[in-house]
Amino acid sequence: MEIPVPPLAASASADLKGERLPKTLAYATEKFMAKSSLAREVFGDDFVDHFGGTRQHELRQFEEAITDWELERYLELA
Repeated sequence: MEIPVPPLAASASADLKGERLPKTLAYATEKFMAKSSLAREVFGDDFVDHFGGTRQHELRQFEEAITDWELERYLELA
């Protein structure tokens, strides 16, 4: 059984303050792994270092990948 959640009133949403979520994996990983991050308090240093390290590895792989757009764009010039 689902419990209905009432929508926020316009004035309630205007009162919400907070930091925006990171827009990139690189920035999210940096914030997650920061020495004073909430993640370190909640999950502990070992988890944050391991999980953050896997995101850094994922970023390196992504940066080395050649996208379909790049192939189409630059092979047409060859």
